Amino acid sequence: MCLHTLTGTGWRSVDTAVNSLICNERLEMTKHMGITTREYTERLIQEAITHGDTHVPTMHMVDWWLQDKSAIHKLFKVLVPRLKDNPHSFTRLFNSPMQASANKEGVMPGTKNYRDKVWWSWSATPFHP
Repeated sequence: MCLHTLTGTGWRSVDTAVNSLICNERLEMTKHMGITTREYTERLIQEAITHGDTHVPTMHMVDWWLQDKSAIHKLFKVLVPRLKDNPHSFTRLFNSPMQASANKEGVMPGTKNYRDKVWWSWSATPFHP
């Protein structure tokens, strides 16, 4: 991958979403952005579980993805112990329901560019919706 690809504005929005997910534990966004964010968050969690907070390359990666330094602490002290024994995916992705103003075809009146929304949370969250 080219270096300029990693520093583009698209990556800033993905790492902001990853950071928000770590901090808030639930997030709602467009479907495409949700799927992309999920992939990178799953990888970040797997690296944190596998190598821990003493592995220098993992810490560099975590430091790049998480701008909020309290999120780094939460990742290693809260989320890793909660998710380390999870045998499957660390996150759950849900389709967000359509708004009440949608018509019988599922299209909201006056919006041609409506994007499907998803929201997701951690698999081992004690408070599911």
